[in-house]
Amino acid sequence: MSDAPDRQAENPAPDAFELTSAAPKKRRGRPLGSKAGAKVAGRADRRPETPQQRRERLRAELQKVEEEITAADDAMALIVGKRAIAKARANPDYRRQLAAELDADVKSKAERAAIAELLS
Repeated sequence: MSDAPDRQAENPAPDAFELTSAAPKKRRGRPLGSKAGAKVAGRADRRPETPQQRRERLRAELQKVEEEITAADDAMALIVGKRAIAKARANPDYRRQLAAELDADVKSKAERAAIAELLS
């Protein structure tokens, strides 16, 4: 049977030698392996962008932004439309006003069929 657990119970703190030998010494100067001509971390190793590449990148960014705007507009239209329909169902005067505006603005047969309930 070993007496190691008994020694740990008697002396729970590590020896001074254990503390100094566990941590590595810091070296002075430049870290090992780095050189004066080494590449900077995070800098891309690529050629400059050509005007055509820049135009294509900007077009792609613009398309993404336009899609985000369209999605936001669609979400807003859905919310406003739901509220307008709820109000039209609850308020006959508002329903007549909304029907008159929709009748003047909506020309497509498919769209008029979709909102027929509000137009009557």
